[in-house]
Amino acid sequence: MRLQFHWFKTLSAAALVAFSTVFAVSALQMGVYSDFGPGAGLFPLSLSLILAVLTLLWLLKPLVDSEIPERLSRDGVLRVVTVIGSVLGSILLMPYLGFTLTSSLAIFVIMMVTGNHRAFTALGLAIGSSIGFQMLFQRGLNLALPVSQLPVLSSLGL
Repeated sequence: MRLQFHWFKTLSAAALVAFSTVFAVSALQMGVYSDFGPGAGLFPLSLSLILAVLTLLWLLKPLVDSEIPERLSRDGVLRVVTVIGSVLGSILLMPYLGFTLTSSLAIFVIMMVTGNHRAFTALGLAIGSSIGFQMLFQRGLNLALPVSQLPVLSSLGL
């Protein structure tokens, strides 16, 4: 079953522009610059402005190109739902499983559903990238990441 999704693309773009606008305003309230250098709001402001500009370009692209309208397929919907579900699941599981396990699980699920990866390869890449991100943020940038609230996992440093 294939559905045309002009309305979906327009609705998605409008939602992304609204989302980025809310975060840009929030970032401005956090302060873009402080006495010590860049403030807490500089990075979120940059990301939200980039997201808004790219979304507007994505929305205006059909006016420049005379391409055949894209169609929405089951595989495409499954991939989008998997990514959104993985992000939402990560948000819900992060306090209980901690950063490393939650991100490993999310990356593994996304790789298995959206790509043609073997389970062993996807598992290795998921664990490796989560550990790499943990080292980058905790050791390189000295930022605290969420740790599991479960005693068994928190005793292992997860």
